[in-house]
Amino acid sequence: VEIGDQQFDVIETRLVPAIDGIDDYTMSFDNLTAFTLYRVEVSAETRIGEGPRVSDLVNTDPDGASPPTNVVVETINSTAIWVSWGYPEIPRGNITGYTVFTDAVVNGQMNVTLERVNDMSGQMQVFGGLDQFTNYTFQVAAFAVTPEQIHFGQPSEPIMRQTDEDGKATFAVCLTVCYCSFDE
Repeated sequence: VEIGDQQFDVIETRLVPAIDGIDDYTMSFDNLTAFTLYRVEVSAETRIGEGPRVSDLVNTDPDGASPPTNVVVETINSTAIWVSWGYPEIPRGNITGYTVFTDAVVNGQMNVTLERVNDMSGQMQVFGGLDQFTNYTFQVAAFAVTPEQIHFGQPSEPIMRQTDEDGKATFAVCLTVCYCSFDE
């Protein structure tokens, strides 16, 4: 079945017997694919034949996306770590942002932090103010927002990095020497 440039396949047809005294019928469909456009058609049939069909387009809600791809976690210095990621292979909705989960054991206490990143252009975040010489674990998950709820995707595999031991940042120094000759 085609509507405009949309192609629809018939996935299920149900016949519902009429019951005397009931004017409204409700029907639900299971095992549909998330974030997919469906066309639902209804028609009445009598012994004379089928009446006109009424149809409507319905979009199923998003579901959790697959994990973000290409997650990279790099130590910057003793108090900062950089995290970057790519778009999920299977978004299952309009991705509106990402949540980065961070955890570390500091002074014998497990600290878990969630950072919401709504900037879709960068897909990276620098985490500063971290404790020096401490192991931090990072995971990234995409999310899609609908009026009803937030649909969180699957988190990436955890990646652990350790901040540097002291407050000294690593710098590369480049010295350029010019040789000049003077003619006498």
